[in-house]
Amino acid sequence: DDMTYRRENLYREDGRPGDKLGRVYLSCILLWKSTGRNHAFLGELREAVKENLNEKGYFGEMLPRGEADEQQLSGHNWFLRGLLEDYLLTKDREAAALAERLVKNLYLPLRGMYPKYPVLPDGRNDRGRASGEIGGANQDGWRLSSDIGCAFMPLDGLSQYYEIFRDGAVKALLEEMVGQFLGIDFVGVSMQTHASLSAVRGMVRLYRCTGQESLLGFAEHFFRLYREEGMTENYANYNWFGRPLWTEPCAIVDSYLLALQLFWLTKKKEYADDASRIWYNGLGHAQRSNGGFGCDTCAGAGEEWDSLAVRQGDYEAHWCCTMRGSEGLARAAESAVLREGDRLFFLNYVPMGYEAEDISLKVSTGYPYEGEVLLEMEAKTPVTVSLYLPEGTDRSQVRLFWNGSPVSPMWEDGFVCAAVSGKGNLRLCFALRLLTRDSVAARHEGYVSLWHGDLLLGAWKKAEDKGKRMLPTGALRAAYQGKGRYRIGEWEAEPIGGTIYREKEEMLANRFQVMYTGIPFPSR
Repeated sequence: DDMTYRRENLYREDGRPGDKLGRVYLSCILLWKSTGRNHAFLGELREAVKENLNEKGYFGEMLPRGEADEQQLSGHNWFLRGLLEDYLLTKDREAAALAERLVKNLYLPLRGMYPKYPVLPDGRNDRGRASGEIGGANQDGWRLSSDIGCAFMPLDGLSQYYEIFRDGAVKALLEEMVGQFLGIDFVGVSMQTHASLSAVRGMVRLYRCTGQESLLGFAEHFFRLYREEGMTENYANYNWFGRPLWTEPCAIVDSYLLALQLFWLTKKKEYADDASRIWYNGLGHAQRSNGGFGCDTCAGAGEEWDSLAVRQGDYEAHWCCTMRGSEGLARAAESAVLREGDRLFFLNYVPMGYEAEDISLKVSTGYPYEGEVLLEMEAKTPVTVSLYLPEGTDRSQVRLFWNGSPVSPMWEDGFVCAAVSGKGNLRLCFALRLLTRDSVAARHEGYVSLWHGDLLLGAWKKAEDKGKRMLPTGALRAAYQGKGRYRIGEWEAEPIGGTIYREKEEMLANRFQVMYTGIPFPSR
């Protein structure tokens, strides 16, 4: 019932036409797709869309040819995505027609402009807020945003449009955009990570359409750069490359989706590891008790670099991140089981059911706190089940059972595998123990973070305890307390995720210390 997301409040100009509405529209469609429940206000939202479009089929000012507002372009990415996902789900030709009109009148006139997009920091407004703003000198017809590089965010929506309709003019525009994007010094110009990650996700989709290997190669290169220069210790993000001022769940979602895409295309387990840690620790800490998402401090950077806290004043980013979070939730549901031919990949373990013509299964589990997973299965034809294990799992302690009898595990690409057919129960057992890992980007020599599987552990302390270090150096015994918690000396380390279960006042008054003087703590 939050009026923020009702029809009458979605069209107020905030410097980014189409953005808020587009994000809400996309959220409604994706949640309908993942839950099977149509949103109560989707019908009136669709009608209001048509009432508020300008005569060219988009929102905001109609600029003359040769001028572009990058916040208008990035905002409409989400509106375009909403229209396209609506069409894919409902086959509504009106949604497709609105998408075609939008692309024709807002985006295609940009042909020839992207090669002139300013890729140097000169004249930029770098004083941006969490919501972004236009400022600084206009260059070569471009109205530039403090969300540096957000003009490339439409690589996401336009690549999906091309994937569906195979429009040659759109492909030509995409190639122009990619050509300029590849030459950007992301760190030097302080590109916004949300815009960059969205753009690269679009490039990966374009790779799937064209098979152009250089696109996939660049996406892998970019993700390595993001890990090193744009990722926090809890697998969230810096809002801008090189400027770790706050995190933004929009970008955390994009990093999660990109990691899933890269895993699926390469089968490299490192991307499955990244996706799991982003899910539990980046998004896990960013979600609030009302279900929305908000901004945090950048763990590993800034004055309190060893700690993680809610960013005061941005407890919930209701104007963008809450809606963007819905795609993260929807894609997590879709990606819990991934299928390729006769092989099923399990990237996460949650209680769920899965149905296909030739296989059905039900999952029950104590993960991520305990290493126990039960799959009740019926496979009409033989399948290979590939099961995810967190990095650092002791393979000698991994056990598989089919209908109670031990099965010799096979190992492929870092996954433990079993070939099964017929009806029965597949049980996976593995030990989760306390681990230490170096800094995400090796920024702090001699300091480590503590982990229980893929759960980052923090020592809870009051916000006013600035400079106070928990878990001092020494041969401290770690006693497991259950639910991923450990008693270490006088301190308790616990998973930093699951903040959806903590009230706003508690989150604002406390912080987690997440980096410690580097010693290997004994487990259990």
